[in-house]
Amino acid sequence: DPLGITSNPVTDGGAVYAVGEIAGAFPVEPQHLLVGVNPATGAETLAPTVVDVAAMTDVAAEQQRAGLVVANGNVYVGFGGLDGDCGTYHGYVVAASETSGSVVGSFEVAAVSNAAAVWGTSGPVADGSGNVYASTGNSQGTSPSVLTDYSDGVVRLAPTMSGATTVPADYFQPPAWRSDNAGDLDLGSTGPVLLPNGTQLFVIGKQHTAFLLNTSSLGGSDHMTPVGSLNMCNAMAFGQNAAISNSSVYVACSSGIQQVKIS
Repeated sequence: DPLGITSNPVTDGGAVYAVGEIAGAFPVEPQHLLVGVNPATGAETLAPTVVDVAAMTDVAAEQQRAGLVVANGNVYVGFGGLDGDCGTYHGYVVAASETSGSVVGSFEVAAVSNAAAVWGTSGPVADGSGNVYASTGNSQGTSPSVLTDYSDGVVRLAPTMSGATTVPADYFQPPAWRSDNAGDLDLGSTGPVLLPNGTQLFVIGKQHTAFLLNTSSLGGSDHMTPVGSLNMCNAMAFGQNAAISNSSVYVACSSGIQQVKIS
């Protein structure tokens, strides 16, 4: 069945954008459509436009759960898998033009393996320079021969992202990303939170460890030690976290909300 709208819409201050899944005319697979509306009148500002990309080999296995973000004149759309990881899917971040709806760029996570969803419900975030940051989930690419597949981490996508790519501008993965992958301990169960200073990111997933990252240097292939880390959440973290200042973050643990002091 088509799922309809399963993610938070976003506004640029003028239009409200949402993505919904509809059924394709048989035998066409379901499609994900981006639409823009005027919040005052309900009139369409952007006609429904398909944002699935050609590299998605099984669109029926893709779910659009991550909240949307607007930056650089584009709406950024995260994709992942259905509950139970049914089918063959990959995580994606797709950039679609606000004015035409056409896909201008896309990033595929774990192109050398499988899965690695962009699924945390709060979705990616953008900084003041237009860089977009997304957290990613589990993949199947944990063999020693795979240096990285950008799973279980945070990726930074450049404002000028165009065309299809499988390499981010920068990325962070915890040193334990291989065992986290194997243990279904996604860092991507929540989206990254940009602190108001615009230079630091807070992120936590299912593995109980929160990380504070520098936006200018996430760590890359060196698996650099983050600015700070903290073991927290008696249960896993899901949903939307919030930074109300440069020194305080509220975390949506499934056992309740916890406050973290940043210093």
